[in-house]
Amino acid sequence: MLKIGAEARNDSTPIGLWLDERFPERPPLLPEAGPERERLLEMDSEVTRHLIPLSFRLLIAFGEPVGVRFRNRKLGARAVDQTTPGGYRLRWLHPFMVSRIGFLRRQIEATDLNRPNGALLDDAAASIVAKLEGGAFMAGRDQPSLPDLSAFAVLSLPYLAGYVGADGIKRHPALMDWFARVRADLPPDAVVRADLAERRWP
Repeated sequence: MLKIGAEARNDSTPIGLWLDERFPERPPLLPEAGPERERLLEMDSEVTRHLIPLSFRLLIAFGEPVGVRFRNRKLGARAVDQTTPGGYRLRWLHPFMVSRIGFLRRQIEATDLNRPNGALLDDAAASIVAKLEGGAFMAGRDQPSLPDLSAFAVLSLPYLAGYVGADGIKRHPALMDWFARVRADLPPDAVVRADLAERRWP
């Protein structure tokens, strides 16, 4: 969620559209109109449909051994505890109950349950690289747009927070090069707080 004054928006797409409206003097996250805007919005929609469910699988270590699942879920509980005013009262139960949350179950059920997380992560990496279309950023653009920022956040957060399995992004040099270009356009702490980071960028 992003709050500016008395107004707030949640989810990356509404936030991105709102930022373009509120700060027209800044480089836009999307063109005002036309086919390129529609292509970028469709790419952003693919992030929502495919990468966000994958990120939840990584965060709870779906299908992984019990020890890996417990470690990743403890990291999630710590993050919620440190970013919730007054702390997270269910922190110690979180690793055992998080996978029962209906929203989370529905997200994971939207993925191919017969394939391991690593294979889905490889597919996601190939999809992003294909969307670059030979350019620096998605749709062949020379500056990042909304789908670049959405995909960057979804895949980099589990990696930086130290989740087991998320380091699979390092198998893809072209993806890591894209990460570096997007990251260069952002403040250093734009994705995960320093006190919650287990890894640094290579």
